[in-house]
Amino acid sequence: MQYCGVRRHLTGDWSIELEGDYVFDRRRDAVEVRGQGRLIRASEWQTRCMDELDILGEFETRAAAGPSGSVREPGSAPGEFRFAYWRPEPETSDFRLEACTVRGGGYLQLEVWVPQADLGWARAVWRSVRFIA
Repeated sequence: MQYCGVRRHLTGDWSIELEGDYVFDRRRDAVEVRGQGRLIRASEWQTRCMDELDILGEFETRAAAGPSGSVREPGSAPGEFRFAYWRPEPETSDFRLEACTVRGGGYLQLEVWVPQADLGWARAVWRSVRFIA
């Protein structure tokens, strides 16, 4: 899926591409982005005690509880890795994609809640995340 949006600052070190009107609510430990019936929550984490593959392993362990799908792939820059999984949300028709983009001692955790028909959009938005620092 080709995705073309406007690049916007998500956190101090990360940006995301979004097309259309979205409201950014910056909280102490996360950024929530709302619009067009979608919710995105992003949290930036720094870690010095785990390397990139250990962080990915933690996310893969969470996904082992039965996701509908998952993907692990290289990131947009050398030394960057991505992992995502998605599953239906209980008692709703929405899906939740939980993803991480890992690089050099830190990572961005992204959660996206969308109707099932928008899962392709959620994966494209996750792949649009870029480290900008």
